[in-house]
Amino acid sequence: MRTLEAMIDLASVLDLEGRHAEAARQFREVLAIERRINGPENPTTLKVQTYLSAALGGAKQLPEAEKLARETLAIERRTLGDENLTTMDQMYTLADILHQLGHTTEAEGLLQETNVHQSHVYGADNPKTARSIYKLGAWAALRGDQEKALAMLRQAVDSGLDITTILGMEREGDLKSLRGDARFQSLIADAKGRVGGVAPKPN
Repeated sequence: MRTLEAMIDLASVLDLEGRHAEAARQFREVLAIERRINGPENPTTLKVQTYLSAALGGAKQLPEAEKLARETLAIERRTLGDENLTTMDQMYTLADILHQLGHTTEAEGLLQETNVHQSHVYGADNPKTARSIYKLGAWAALRGDQEKALAMLRQAVDSGLDITTILGMEREGDLKSLRGDARFQSLIADAKGRVGGVAPKPN
């Protein structure tokens, strides 16, 4: 069992490092073992499937990622419930995959649902809840809705957006359309001031 945990940890590190294809290979190996030992509907098996679908999405193996994510989410909703932590992670992952595939309406609807469940479970002021709001804001920016994008990004920052995301906002490709907007620059300055524990300078 500890060997499997170590394999999952290694795959997770690979995924965080952006080595998604390698992570996916590792997760596949773990998943085969988990299915054999614990069965296809065991919570740990489902968690590994959730990790695998995310890694496949990161590796741009999108049709396979979508198929696995949909299948896994259906089982998780039925066996674990919508507000289980693994289920919510899978909802977020599937929404991201769907958006990459161009299914934007379905993606946004699913992510909005995810955010509602996250708010119930984690609370409104939590990095995971804030992350889904941030993603919705980024998608709004992509389709040219600057007002909605800025409002949602502000909400995400106010809700406790994680430091890594805050520090990467200026370079985030999905937010490219906002870079010339003074309000976006002010938002970034405010967010960084919070991260550093220093209040931003007034304009």
